[in-house]
Amino acid sequence: MAGAAPIPCCVSAFPPPENGCRFCLYGRKGVPEVDILCPSCGVENWLENQSRCLQCQAILRRCVDCGNYDRGKRFCRALDTEIGPEEAASPTLLSTSTTCQAYRSLGRAA
Repeated sequence: MAGAAPIPCCVSAFPPPENGCRFCLYGRKGVPEVDILCPSCGVENWLENQSRCLQCQAILRRCVDCGNYDRGKRFCRALDTEIGPEEAASPTLLSTSTTCQAYRSLGRAA
């Protein structure tokens, strides 16, 4: 975005974010989905900077909702580790999925 005028929703940021902000990127082709539906209440949340739902405080990143998790083998391909069904479906703040950088949302709530 060098030399380009700031996108209206990025005006308050100085310098403006290189690729715009969450509102500019929302729905743009080539940008990975970063919104996720809460598995508890169904409210849409911004996954990039949240670990809990803004509405009900449920944990957003669950292995069962991740494209890297193999339910049949109970195994995370990205982390190369076994993750039990209880932790995969009902993580705590200390669970692997809560802060996983390899998390790939399937775009649905289970």
